[in-house]
Amino acid sequence: MLTHDVVVWSIRNRKGRTKPYQLRWKVGTEPKSKAFLTKALADNFRADLLKAAKKGELFDTETGLPSSMLAPEVEKPPMSWYDFAAKYTAIRWPGAAAKTRESIVDSLTVATFAMLDGDALDLPRKEIRAAMQWALIPREESEAAPVELVSTMRILRKSTLPLADMADPIVARRVSEALGLTLERRTAATDTTARRRRGLNTALEYGIDLGELKENPLKRIKQKKIAKDDAVDRRAVVNPEQARELLAAVSYIGSWHRARGRRLVAFYATLYFAGVRPAEAVGLRQDDCDLPEEGWGLLTLAKTRPSSGKQWTDTGTVHDLRGLKQRDTRAVREVPIPPALVDMLRAHLEEFGTAPDG
Repeated sequence: MLTHDVVVWSIRNRKGRTKPYQLRWKVGTEPKSKAFLTKALADNFRADLLKAAKKGELFDTETGLPSSMLAPEVEKPPMSWYDFAAKYTAIRWPGAAAKTRESIVDSLTVATFAMLDGDALDLPRKEIRAAMQWALIPREESEAAPVELVSTMRILRKSTLPLADMADPIVARRVSEALGLTLERRTAATDTTARRRRGLNTALEYGIDLGELKENPLKRIKQKKIAKDDAVDRRAVVNPEQARELLAAVSYIGSWHRARGRRLVAFYATLYFAGVRPAEAVGLRQDDCDLPEEGWGLLTLAKTRPSSGKQWTDTGTVHDLRGLKQRDTRAVREVPIPPALVDMLRAHLEEFGTAPDG
């Protein structure tokens, strides 16, 4: 708050203090004071205040200083889209699952196609995607970027629009449309577009927290609603006879002495007979299996091992280790399995055993 109501008092000497000379003054109803080492310094400061008051300058009630003595506000430069994407990914990375990390990077990378400026407009989309996917993954500072990506990353760092520009409806519409396209500019799958939009929406909420945006610009872009069809086409569902033939065919994949195909029979059989997710089947341990010699068995699912790629996991392995999808980390799920699958799992354990962790 600024005011002309200023009273400046005399300097007083407080003996025994490190800075004994104190000047007191009042701006509006707010008393102010400042201590000085020498009386001359105190006199100079008092003279500056009186001079400003006589000129009719407004005084700030918070600092007690006249307008001429206030430090000019330094306007923060707008954050570029490239810097924002890197900052947001770094914040989300530690607590996110590998699949979530992959989704975040994909959403931000696709949005980048609509946020290019200057020299970046001439870059091939394939190079932009490769550069952004490398740049957004948090890494050690000492890790150098691949030589073929250095130039593209340098251009992107300098030539993307400010995040704040997305408040422009034209830019927001362009970004929204980019989410629905493949790298070749063909229409992406509906689920892919929806996933990207969810990821970008969450990122833009962080942009609001940073003060770069006042609201989420994507929420003003109306999307064409497409009715979700959950009907199952029976012609595309594997029937029991086809399942047996497919499992037999899998067993012949690869050379016989390497047994690659025979190892996969139990995996695909678990998907078919137990109706579990692939990540649940990969995460299956011997202790999770109740396999009686006769009759139905039981799988107690506790862990999943989704395949995400080495660059997305903390361990550097292809498979992440998670709990059951959309459940508490300690939750389990029991799945009865028919005798046919019990026999296949028992045969698999007898021939191949388990990994060191079971």
